This record gives sequence, C-alpha cells and structure tokens, in this order.
Amino acid sequence: MKPQELHQLVFNFRAARAVMFAVQAGLFEELCQEDLTIDELVARLELHRVSTTILLETLVQLNILNKQGMHYSVAQDLRATLRRDTAGSIANLLLLDANHWSNWSVAEDFFRPGQATSFAYDRQSNFAVAMQQGVGEMNVRLAQVLLAHAPRHIVDVGSGPGLLIEQVLGTATDLKYTLVDFARTLDIAKGNLSAYKQFDVNFLPHDIVLGKLPIEADCIVISRLLMGFDETEAKQILGNICHGLVHNGVLVINEFDTDTKVGALMSLDMLVNCGARVYGRDQLAKLLDELGFEIVSEQATTVFTRALSAKRKGI
Repeated sequence: MKPQELHQLVFNFRAARAVMFAVQAGLFEELCQEDLTIDELVARLELHRVSTTILLETLVQLNILNKQGMHYSVAQDLRATLRRDTAGSIANLLLLDANHWSNWSVAEDFFRPGQATSFAYDRQSNFAVAMQQGVGEMNVRLAQVLLAHAPRHIVDVGSGPGLLIEQVLGTATDLKYTLVDFARTLDIAKGNLSAYKQFDVNFLPHDIVLGKLPIEADCIVISRLLMGFDETEAKQILGNICHGLVHNGVLVINEFDTDTKVGALMSLDMLVNCGARVYGRDQLAKLLDELGFEIVSEQATTVFTRALSAKRKGI
C-alpha cells in the first residue's frame, strides 16, 4: 500500500459514517420510493434542516444520491441494495453496524491490559435479518455442502430468517428440516417458509448457549454463529450442538475465513462489539478436537467464508 492509499483508507470512515447516518435517519427508505425535496424529507422524518442538507449533499458527492433541481433520489443501481425489503438489500446490515458504531469509540480499551470493557451489542434487534444480507451465493454453496453429505434430517442452529433452509428446500423437499433460534426470529422464518408448509419443516425455539440441543439429527449446520461469542461460550455452544448429533452424523460450520481481508476485519469487529472473535480453521479444529471431533472436509462458500465439515474421531 502506498502512502496516498493509506490516507484514503483512513479518510473513508467519513464516507461510511455518512451512509450509516442516512440509514439511521430513514433517508434511503424514503428516497428509494420517490424523489423528494429537502423540505419534504425534513417534514416527513422530523429532521434538522441544515444538518440534513449537509448530509444529502455529501451523499450526492459520493454518487449514492442523485439531485435533479431541488429533488433528491437514490441512484438507480443502488435502490435494491439500500431498501430493506429487497432480496439484494444490505440495509439491515448497515443499520446493525450503525447502531453499534459507538463501541468503536472505546476500542482502545481492548488493547490495554487490565482495562475494564463493556459492550452495547444487541443480538435481538435486527441481527438475524442483518446476518442474512449481503451473503451473495453463500447459501447456494452451503446448501450444496449439506446435500453432499446425503442427510435425512438437517438442523440449522441459529437459523435466522430461514434463508439457508429455503435454499436447500429448492433442491430437496423429501428431507426433514428443523430450524433452531429465538422464538421471535423463528416467526420471521415461518413467514419466509410459508410456501413449504406441506413439507417436513419444523421450528424449535431454543437458546443454544444455555442448553443442549433437545433433538437428534444426522446433519447439523451453524453459519456465522460462533463469531459473536468468547472461546468459553463457543466451546459450550459446540458441546450443546454436538449433543444432538447422531453417532455418525456431520457438523457443518460455516464461518468467515480469517485469512482474508473481510474475515480479519470481521474478527476485529467482533472484538470491539462483543469481546469475541471470528474463529479461524485452527481455532475451530482445536475446539472440535477437545470435543472428540475432527475436520473431515472443507469448502469455500464465498471468497471470504468457508464451510468445515466435522465428524467424531474414528468415524
């Protein structure tokens, strides 16, 4: 990296914050639907006029908004990305980051021994929806990994809104499926999977941190679940999950690859937001080994995520 590139990298946080401010204020939701003037936006969203004008003009310079006369609009190519209700949206992911931005202001505490730290990380707000946005083809490839194990019963722990199971159902409707998550999150999943009511799709409200998985299956999958927990909790979660795995079953762990830029940055993000980390292959292999499991195969699900398949040793 050259000095000018480093300067640009550091300066870019201002652009990121501008986008997050706009998400929090609801600007994109309004401007994706219709072109509006500053007065219309201020009245509709109850915003400060001068501050909002500065923000809008900044977004115009960033080529995120267009301005025609007195009217602002979201650039056409970005509308599906910035609306919360579209398939390609990352709006909830941006909102999650925006809501937790304050944690970065005290990030220095994590690097000073003995310094007390606290977290303001809310997993119950829009976390489940946010984690399913911006995944690209990840669920397509992860579904292929699961089906390659020829399972009869797939349990998705930390299923979120059910998009992975929906992807698998598009190929295999003759299997049994169980989605495990908080009750409120499963309500979203039930809506997303309403077209599959005639198939064997089940919903189990359960906190996997607090208790062992109360059902058995030959294939259990967790996707980007462990990264929000410290090592003690991560091991406890894996132990609780493995309790529900039949003797010759397979556990599939899909996580960020810490040997990529995105994976490394996500690990730093988890440190700052909840005192945890993204667990790389070596860390996961160690945790699994302590539970009597070993990694038997691995496959990239995106350029920055990998699915590790593990079985009990000797199987």
